[in-house]
Amino acid sequence: MRTWVPWSEVAQKPRGTLDEFHALLRKYPRSSLLRICARLSVFFNYGPDAGTTAKEDVVAYWIPALFPPLLVPRVQNMLEKKRIIFFQAQLRYLAAETIRLAEPHAEDGSVVPNVAIGELLLRAGELLYEHHIKPADELDQLANLISQFLPIYEIDSPTEAFIQFLRFYIFLTINIPRLPAELKTFDVEAEFEKQFGFSLKTYSEFMFFFSMHAMIVRGKKSSDAAMDCGIRLATF
Repeated sequence: MRTWVPWSEVAQKPRGTLDEFHALLRKYPRSSLLRICARLSVFFNYGPDAGTTAKEDVVAYWIPALFPPLLVPRVQNMLEKKRIIFFQAQLRYLAAETIRLAEPHAEDGSVVPNVAIGELLLRAGELLYEHHIKPADELDQLANLISQFLPIYEIDSPTEAFIQFLRFYIFLTINIPRLPAELKTFDVEAEFEKQFGFSLKTYSEFMFFFSMHAMIVRGKKSSDAAMDCGIRLATF
């Protein structure tokens, strides 16, 4: 089992907070942050073959580009020790928090500097999971133990990405609607729209459409194709 590298370990500072992460995101236009997520997803080849981590040669190539020169040797040393530097959930979290962000930076054409992207990704990975509190109840202890394997599963999942989409869709459309009323503690669709500002139905339809687009784009291996991997309005 290989552990991922948190930003606090690289920067040799205390673990960051969500407020600090949001403050960093507010320095850049939302469109620039989302383009980073799209392009790096292609460059790191996430998804089509259930690849949830970037290959080591790809990571070695991108470390000097995505971190300040002072930190590059430190990150390279961690890679040599087989630590995980980049993994898919970092981009998922970065994209989600970018969408949720209140009062984002104005769309003024500015972009995120390349050397700042590594920090954003490592901070995102660090914020994915809270420190566990040791529970007293036996069943809570078991659940706590299982939860510690979730990051490992995310990093090296054997599951094909489209099967994950299908599983989520089945949960939303079949499993949750069949639950007894007393077990439905909140409205999933209302909570989703409250968090993200658009409906769960719209999200599901877009993800289906995006998946089809991704299959086509990922068949093109050139750098030019990766740089132009966004979905154009004409596609809709």
